Amino acid sequence: MVSIVMPLRNQARFLGAALESVLGQSHDDLELIVADGESTDGSEDILRSYAAKDPRLRWSSKQDTGPAQALNRAVREAHGDILGWLNADDLYAPDAVATAVRFFRDSPDSLMVYGHADFIDTDGNVTGRYPTKAAETPVSAFADGCFICQPSVFMRREAWNRWGGLDESLKTSFDFDLWLRAFQRDSSRIGFIDKVQAFSRRHESTITARERKHVALEGITIVRRHLGTTPAHWAFTHVEEIMASHPDASEPNLDLRIRRFVEEAKPLMFPEDYAEVSRRIAADRRLALANFSTFVDIYPDGWAGEKLHVRCRSTASRRWELRCRSGLPRGQTHHVAVISTDGSKDVHAVRGGKNFHIGMTSRPGGQTVFMLESDATFVPAERGNGSDDHRHLSFEVLELLELS
Repeated sequence: MVSIVMPLRNQARFLGAALESVLGQSHDDLELIVADGESTDGSEDILRSYAAKDPRLRWSSKQDTGPAQALNRAVREAHGDILGWLNADDLYAPDAVATAVRFFRDSPDSLMVYGHADFIDTDGNVTGRYPTKAAETPVSAFADGCFICQPSVFMRREAWNRWGGLDESLKTSFDFDLWLRAFQRDSSRIGFIDKVQAFSRRHESTITARERKHVALEGITIVRRHLGTTPAHWAFTHVEEIMASHPDASEPNLDLRIRRFVEEAKPLMFPEDYAEVSRRIAADRRLALANFSTFVDIYPDGWAGEKLHVRCRSTASRRWELRCRSGLPRGQTHHVAVISTDGSKDVHAVRGGKNFHIGMTSRPGGQTVFMLESDATFVPAERGNGSDDHRHLSFEVLELLELS
């Protein structure tokens, strides 16, 4: 028998589809154990309805400390020799369970198998592919990021017991911690299915989306615990996420938000990695230009590509001026179009090698996004100056001024 365990907390919007993706599997010798953390959104009514129609579904609702504890509880209640783990907002591919069962039948010494997974949106539309790597990938590659999509994983109960289940002290990255333990101890007994086994739903209510800071901090902790390293990119990736959300009306001080996070990360990191994060932040031109209400989405060294977005948030109409320098050869004329959220468009003729400025007026009562689009770019590496920079660049942003 295959046991599918599912943690649940207020996912009524997606729960029915998740249950059907399990109970509708082509391999029907399975059970589904749902561990609900006292949902208040009608999820229990949905569970009650499905359980009345299909005895393979068992569920209980109890207070827990998070998904890791709920999953450990569900596994203790499961009867199957093969375990799958599906979150209540994700989906299995139609033959996922049958495919995993065939794998274990043909590979009796294997303890775990995983496959590809696609990202889906709230409506179930595929939006991309999870960056999965095959099982031959060395464990050290986890330092670059997780390459296993959790809902695509199936394992023998023996493996769960052998690796110790989930660490309940972790709130966001308990699956990542388990994969590292698995690869460190039994990498030769982990297999890979080269097909889409699951669909991972991205939406604003997921733990991964809501707890980005904790994902970063726990990631650093886990990599250090298992691999003895704290790569700077684990911290700087979250710094990038903070910048991507600015301007934020609830936390307008971008510099303070970043400094607070970096200080939390500091005791988790080796000094040389913390120093690298600090150096990159200090050199980042985006942070130098940003203020409480505006963010210029250039490259960290100040250059814009073919397209550049400027985000402004204000309660009143404001006028901004972006002061720039063209990177194209002197004498060459190119054009920079400024397209506002409301669809208005203003085109500027720019002389190569010259400084120029672009005015923008933000609308009141919310966020205005300006897209600056250049009709010509250059590649530094193609200029014969020894550069290995292959980006397509158009102009450098020197200064952002608020005029009124």
